[in-house]
Amino acid sequence: MRRREFLTALAALGGHQAAIGAMHALDLDAGPIVDERARLDLPAGLGAGKRVVVVGAGIAGLVSAYELSRAGFAVEVLEARDRVGGRNWTLRNGTVLDLHGHERQVVKFDDDQYFNAGPGRIPGTHVNLLGYCREFGVPMEVLVNSSRSALWYPGERIATEPVRLRQLQNDARGYLSELLVKSTRRGLLDAQLSADDRDRLVDFLRVYGDLSKDGRFQGSERSGYRQMPGAADQAGTKVDPLDFRIFLNREVWRPLVHEEMFEYQATMLQPVGGMDRIASAFERRVGGLIRLRSPVTALERSAHGVRVHFRADGSSQPASIAADYAIVTTPLPVLARIRTDFEPAFSAALRSAVYDSACKIAWESPRFWEEHWQIYGGLSFTTDDIGVVWYPSGGFFNRKGVLVGGYNFGPVATRFGAMPLQAQYAASRQQVDRLHPGFGALLDRPVAIGWQNVPYSEGAWAKWDEPMPQAYEVLNRPQGRAYLAGDHLSHLPGWQEGALLSALRAVRSIAENLRPEVRGRAA
Repeated sequence: MRRREFLTALAALGGHQAAIGAMHALDLDAGPIVDERARLDLPAGLGAGKRVVVVGAGIAGLVSAYELSRAGFAVEVLEARDRVGGRNWTLRNGTVLDLHGHERQVVKFDDDQYFNAGPGRIPGTHVNLLGYCREFGVPMEVLVNSSRSALWYPGERIATEPVRLRQLQNDARGYLSELLVKSTRRGLLDAQLSADDRDRLVDFLRVYGDLSKDGRFQGSERSGYRQMPGAADQAGTKVDPLDFRIFLNREVWRPLVHEEMFEYQATMLQPVGGMDRIASAFERRVGGLIRLRSPVTALERSAHGVRVHFRADGSSQPASIAADYAIVTTPLPVLARIRTDFEPAFSAALRSAVYDSACKIAWESPRFWEEHWQIYGGLSFTTDDIGVVWYPSGGFFNRKGVLVGGYNFGPVATRFGAMPLQAQYAASRQQVDRLHPGFGALLDRPVAIGWQNVPYSEGAWAKWDEPMPQAYEVLNRPQGRAYLAGDHLSHLPGWQEGALLSALRAVRSIAENLRPEVRGRAA
């Protein structure tokens, strides 16, 4: 057997630590091995004889249940909704939305269409979530988070027509490069750079900004064409440069920096067929531990465990579970209303938590954005309350697709989500028609969701101040044998990776709490 085959087999049987140990022993670790996954590696029988109740079957609750059950704990999950996943929610034909303050919506998409109402993308750097997807066999595809063919609609106050993102990016780069060349030639950088450095900087800026030989920006083929290059004498005509003053408007900054943000950098991923494929993969492994439609009404602590009270299985029938430990993943505004005997400072921290609002509107539509605008995935940006228009990254060349005709958050979303549904639909259709004149009428079968109006969520993600307030630190501490978990207790609020990492932290804390007892039994 070759060494590579041996190490591969060892990793399959004993895990990554066994393989790394063997590489050390064989003196094969020529360089550092980067493995950023937050692995638990708990002994299979660690939790024997111990019971844990997990409150909530979102990603944090599902991860908790999966890892605890693997370590031998008896686990019971209480979920208030009639489904698992929490904000990991993919809407399909027949899905019912009952939102606070709005009439019922029933999704009427074709059977092969879907809408990720909650998280819709996974950064390639979220190695823990992707690790579970790899382990569970959840197929992935590329999520096109940025398309240079997509648009920015500045509004008539700034410009009269939408601008392609490729022109926005490259014209900004060209103008800034020209200004830096002028500053260099006027001696404004003499104190910082030698003569040779200044020459090399100018040479770089000519390439970086696509400047003329004399250092001026006169437009760039990188920004696109008014007439595309073609055969024979059709050389193509590049677009005219934008007015430089456009870049002095705050509204332009978001589309300029969007794909530069760490979590939005390529490559991003999405599960094939919908984000709920992840929740379903967990459910197949722990579904027998979950009680749906069982909202928790109270939690009591004792010196040796917890007792959780709930309404059982969609009825008003009261029930309770006594357990050695609890992991509570309930969104903080909802948890603050549940009767608990937490310490006063902890309860005050709960009540202080604020969640952001976020709204999305989706439409089923012919894929006009592909055929007429060459937009395959990515986002177009607006300056009004709609926020962005988000194009599907899968199903290219299919007849139909689901277009997200608006995604906003913060105070704008609070205001927007309070509008009647018909007004939300109308605002979305109008903005899509501004980006794609004449095509807004093709939008069909709308569905709108405001996460601040979703029962048992009541917000999109925790909105902590920077630096993190004391309340965040307090809520990360256990209350006896009750632990909180969720993306709201991570530095990745709103991301599934944050929920997952917080859950692993809670499970690890329970394991560490239990180890002395296990060692005592062994002795």
